Amino acid sequence: MKSYQSGAIFAPLFTILIIISSSTTHASFVGSTLELTGQFQSTSTSTPSFWDNPLQDQVGAGIEFTSNEISTETILPPNPNVLANPVPVSIDVSANSVLIDFSNSSPFSLFATAFENTYILTDVFGTVPSIIGVSIDSSVTTLGLSLSDITFDENTLRINVSGLPFNINTIAKIDVQFVPIPTAIWFFITGLFGLIGFSKRIAA
Repeated sequence: MKSYQSGAIFAPLFTILIIISSSTTHASFVGSTLELTGQFQSTSTSTPSFWDNPLQDQVGAGIEFTSNEISTETILPPNPNVLANPVPVSIDVSANSVLIDFSNSSPFSLFATAFENTYILTDVFGTVPSIIGVSIDSSVTTLGLSLSDITFDENTLRINVSGLPFNINTIAKIDVQFVPIPTAIWFFITGLFGLIGFSKRIAA
């Protein structure tokens, strides 16, 4: 009878824990569909221009956004302060980072200075856990980014490259931190162990 009381409490809770855990999205970009676009805005009050055809790809093996794809974009509406087409960089997204490679950027060497000259990455379907922090990997980054150039909300990452010089050897790597296992899961686990302890006291 004692073992039945303990098991009767533990078994359904264990089943619920498995169901909740299996439906929890892992903290990674892998498998998510991201959209990449660019924004150019001369001043805080001027009309922003965006790429005419935002790119989308599912994060996995290979480079998600190639320099050939990016270079064919057009800024709309046209802005006299910037070239009609973006700098041909490639952007590779891995589980927890974004790598911008400038190896095909020649003959360009300087991003136009503006209020916004920004790459925007968005989680299209909201499958990635909320972004809660970013950092610049200084071991490989040679682009003159600072943390103030990178902003984010729960499903969007914005990288403002206004006025930054670069060459074909330039690289920028941004590491992304996601929200950990949902707080509700931790409360559930805490409650689970509490109930197990309570059942043991009943059994005793």
